[in-house]
Amino acid sequence: MAQLRPDGDFEPNRHAIEHSSLLALEMIDEMQHFSRAPESEARLEILPAPLYLHGLLQEIVHQSQALARAGGNSLTLVISQELPSVVQLDARRLRQVLVNLLANAAKFTRGGRIVLQAGVTDDGHLALA
Repeated sequence: MAQLRPDGDFEPNRHAIEHSSLLALEMIDEMQHFSRAPESEARLEILPAPLYLHGLLQEIVHQSQALARAGGNSLTLVISQELPSVVQLDARRLRQVLVNLLANAAKFTRGGRIVLQAGVTDDGHLALA
């Protein structure tokens, strides 16, 4: 676990931890709602909306930096020039998936390099790797 010391990394790490905690609480609330709903109503809501994708990806990587550094890893975001700035998708779901994937990468990588790449496939679909 990362130790927070009152130095230059303290404030960004504190902010990332607070943000991660709020996201975890949202997920817990959603799971409770999902588990209480009758089977016919237990549907995962996908709410696509216009989103500044570059900013979301940068925020997710920034939020995940402390966890990556705790394992002695570097975390890098590579955005293709072809990637549109604004896309229509469910930001909450994308954030949940990417934060989970980056957390797993940080958990199972030691002293390595974690790279999140964002681009577009030949047929125009969003590609994240």
